[in-house]
Amino acid sequence: MYRNEIIRACMGDRSNECKVADMHRLNQIAEHLAECEHAQTILRAKGHGTAGMTFVDLARSVPDNVRGKLKKLFGAPIVARYPDLGEVNDIWSAR
Repeated sequence: MYRNEIIRACMGDRSNECKVADMHRLNQIAEHLAECEHAQTILRAKGHGTAGMTFVDLARSVPDNVRGKLKKLFGAPIVARYPDLGEVNDIWSAR
């Protein structure tokens, strides 16, 4: 949806995807826009910001302690690390 809106806004109503020089980059921009719209909807549903605020203003209105939670929520997953158990798994030393 966003990709077609961007194409029409830049090239006019009679444009098509064949005239796009870098379709991969256009898809990245459209996906980023869709993610921002989705994030804005989620934040508004949780009671942050007011109607008509831009996404940047909405992000600024989120309290600092919530930003840390959002960073943890959308950040890279943490891989569990197990301590070195030494001889516990060694069948020969356990006898």
